[in-house]
Amino acid sequence: MSDSITIGIDLGTTNSSVAININQTIVIVKKPGGVGYTPSVFGFDKSLNKIVGQKAYEYLHKYGSKNETLNFKSEIKRLMGTPEEVFFERAGMSMTPEDISAEILKSLKEDILRKYPQFDTATAAVITIPAAFSVLQSEATKKAGNLAGFKHVVLLQEPIAAASSYGFQNSENENWLIYDLGGGTFDIALISCKDGILSVLGHNGDNFLGGKNVDWDIVDTIIIPKILERYSLDEFTRKNPKFQNIFSNLKYSAEYAKIELSQYEKTTIDIENVGDDDTGKEIVLSIDISRQELEKIIKPTVDRTIDLTKSTLTETGVKSTSIKKIILVGGPTQMPYIKERLESDLQISVDASVDPLTVVAHGACIFGISKQIPAQYRDDKPKEQGAHNIVLNHPPLTSETEEPITGIINGLDEHRQFYIQIQSESATFSGPKTKINNGKFYYPVNIEPNRQNKFWVYVFDQSGDTIKISKDSFTITHGLSVSGAPIPHSIKVVAAIKDHSTKRLIDTCDTILEKGSILPLKKTLDGYVTSKVLKKGEDITLDIKIVEGESDIPDRNTFVCKLGINGKNLPHDLPQGTPVELTVQYNESREVIVTAYVPLIDMTLNARKTQKDEKVDSDEILREFEAQKGRITDTAQHCSEKERDRIQGMASQVEHGISNFDADEDEKRKSHKQLKDLKIMLDEIEEEKTMLKLISEYNSKINSLGELIDKHAPPSQAQEIKSRFESIKLDGQKAINTENKVLLARINDQINNLESTVLLSNLGFCTEQFKYLIDLGRDGNFTNENEAQYHIAKGFTAIKEENLDELHNCMYNLKMLLPDSDNTDVHAGITR
Repeated sequence: MSDSITIGIDLGTTNSSVAININQTIVIVKKPGGVGYTPSVFGFDKSLNKIVGQKAYEYLHKYGSKNETLNFKSEIKRLMGTPEEVFFERAGMSMTPEDISAEILKSLKEDILRKYPQFDTATAAVITIPAAFSVLQSEATKKAGNLAGFKHVVLLQEPIAAASSYGFQNSENENWLIYDLGGGTFDIALISCKDGILSVLGHNGDNFLGGKNVDWDIVDTIIIPKILERYSLDEFTRKNPKFQNIFSNLKYSAEYAKIELSQYEKTTIDIENVGDDDTGKEIVLSIDISRQELEKIIKPTVDRTIDLTKSTLTETGVKSTSIKKIILVGGPTQMPYIKERLESDLQISVDASVDPLTVVAHGACIFGISKQIPAQYRDDKPKEQGAHNIVLNHPPLTSETEEPITGIINGLDEHRQFYIQIQSESATFSGPKTKINNGKFYYPVNIEPNRQNKFWVYVFDQSGDTIKISKDSFTITHGLSVSGAPIPHSIKVVAAIKDHSTKRLIDTCDTILEKGSILPLKKTLDGYVTSKVLKKGEDITLDIKIVEGESDIPDRNTFVCKLGINGKNLPHDLPQGTPVELTVQYNESREVIVTAYVPLIDMTLNARKTQKDEKVDSDEILREFEAQKGRITDTAQHCSEKERDRIQGMASQVEHGISNFDADEDEKRKSHKQLKDLKIMLDEIEEEKTMLKLISEYNSKINSLGELIDKHAPPSQAQEIKSRFESIKLDGQKAINTENKVLLARINDQINNLESTVLLSNLGFCTEQFKYLIDLGRDGNFTNENEAQYHIAKGFTAIKEENLDELHNCMYNLKMLLPDSDNTDVHAGITR
């Protein structure tokens, strides 16, 4: 059995493929008929047999009836890491996304055994994931591999796999863009190939952008309108269970038309055998569609991919002129429009020479060469009777042309001299006999470039007799090696901080591990303390929440896990401000382990409470989207036409997804993600327009303040107030001229303070504010009612006597007696 991993799997949203390493040759395992991929569809037939692949795909889409749509599931990859389950009616059972993915992986293993029965697949595999996959999605993929029977699973980002396949024997120093548009996800990665090392310089992606979106866009914009022109169908929508099987069939027709239009200028979508309309009339229809119409439909999808590509170039600072080519990966990239747009918009040549459907599995298998299977998972054959155990240390994959081999041979007679000699199977290298000292040896070997090198090991005694050893050969492959996998998103902890503008505590995100850092990673942070008091015995938890993403605002990021300090587990009360030490580990298997240590009580929290993403609530998405509409309108007034179009386009996508909530759990997840993207976009535009807003706020405030001073400034203070006013105006103009945001924000605060000074010098205004405070404290809301009544009585006396100083004092005391609302919206259990 090989010490290295010999199986590479592309577990795709719509199609999956597998490659194996047989006798140092990478082979794509093909189906009968030469098809190199398997549709990622699973379900149960009428005999309750588990069905995976093309047959399952046809049950669901091509010949789908109402019964079949309830018993087959496709595109499960988009639900990985979520708590959602799929119910299969025939089997009477629910399955998790990991369970379903495991069945697809088992099917790929069976394909290997059917074609190569001598091949042992039960131990280890490299399984690919999108570059933008979250921690939870990655962990779910690894679990699926374990459930499929792979004891050891190594995860590899799909763009790195594609780059490994494409550039494995490349000797040039070049930069490439890997443009991976699959059935359900999109990845873009900027790869550097330098001195035999592949490095990821930057990457971006969208886990809800792919060929599936195009298929449904064809259904929604072309097929449905044509059907409704001719047939009477009430509430003919995807979310109506009555038409679920019809829409499954229509998606198949749309997908087939999309594939046809990659080769031809026109095609026809034939709709038949899908059922009757409301009048009993059979639905039969032929719809002509042109490549030009398809290109109009897919334009928003391609626009989004190009935006992400340009963002990657901007983030890395690499110019397009420094990039040799764009390598296309994924079935949808076979559409000519994509190649044309990429070359036109990015001015970089496109390379479509690799098979976009199998290149990822091929690259994963190549990557497996560099990954040794842990000893505990290797089913090594017992050594020959009387053979001495030999341990060899060498890299399985190298970009060098010479490598040192070290090792130790156990059980040799210490009173005799032994020698080792290593020769290559190709006879291009034959090393000298070298002494073995105390069982140990050092032996440099030459590596033939761009191939897998097999070497034979011979051990002799001082008489020249051969000594039996447990392992007499090893392999080193020459090719590009990967420098390390970068993390796709920053890892952050949610902490409560005081907002200086509102004087309230708010939740924010502190970065622990930076996006792009190379695995494995470990970091320990102190300086955090508990944000609230936690009493012993109380069933109340202080939560420590970990998220991933780039925003400082928690709800823009993706949930990773949550630790909790519960009052029931405390030996005594935990005061507010108790120190908490956090440690975060992120290993090469894409697992995140979080530990929280509380020194005061010597308590360590090292078990994650959650391994699934949080539930997505449809009503909450609707409420949040409604809340964002005001921001959309306001932001659109202060941005360019291009930015307005981007905002409106994303808002329309969210709205469209919301309309299909009931049709597909995937649509709900996609809308949730797109709503986050919309909020992040608005955040960024608002940040860019901060200076314009500050200027607008300054002009509005300075004008109203001038009028306020003329009308309400008391004569005794008028001169001083006007002098401060003129000074603020001079500083404000200076800040505007120099575009100093910090200074202008401070000046706007000075305007507010001066406005308060003027207003608080006005008895009428103070009287109204005093009465407002009384209203806030009504119905027992004051923390001390007797003391409040005392200050209220004194306040009314001050008003009667026109004693402003006393009235100000009473107003201050009433404010102090109102409930503290600082923590009203705070959920973070720690602060700093």
